[in-house]
Amino acid sequence: MNAAAKTGEGPPLWDTTENLRRMARGDAAAREEIFRRLYTELHRIACRVAAGNRRDGNLQATDLIAEAYDRLVREPADGWNGRVHFLATAAVAMRQVLIDHVRARQAEKRGGTRTHVPSLDLDQLASEYETRTGGILRFDENLSRLARTSRRAAQIVDLRFFGGFTVVEVADMLAMSARAVEREWTFAKAFLRAELG
Repeated sequence: MNAAAKTGEGPPLWDTTENLRRMARGDAAAREEIFRRLYTELHRIACRVAAGNRRDGNLQATDLIAEAYDRLVREPADGWNGRVHFLATAAVAMRQVLIDHVRARQAEKRGGTRTHVPSLDLDQLASEYETRTGGILRFDENLSRLARTSRRAAQIVDLRFFGGFTVVEVADMLAMSARAVEREWTFAKAFLRAELG
């Protein structure tokens, strides 16, 4: 801690966890500050969810961030345990946005109507994702099957595949050893390959 902080002079240190708690209680200033401070990391995760390792889907990534962040704000967790936990939750929310969007598109094709009008970019993103994964709904079903076999392995898929977190970051988030995360990750990949195959 620097001298100014010790004596109470200068700006207070920014506490991510405290601001997340304030945001969960409905504090609009904390919500905006969290968004501003974590936007770069949210954008990285959105790019990963949107297009694998491609980095050129800015508008599509922005749509995912906006929709997922809106969901996180509307339905806040009981308590995020800091920045990494919040970002992991955001990665799962982004995946869910995509899945819900694909389901809405399929319902519309069968004669149903959407409850809201998503952006054209999200439509394009859903189409690209469906093509790239062979069907995100099928992937989601397989991930749900994996969760019934090993909830931890499914969490690791969300964090590694969608969140883009490293083995060490995942180990820290889930209070596991890196070796245990590697074992579960290997098992999850084999399980999903078998389900897709």
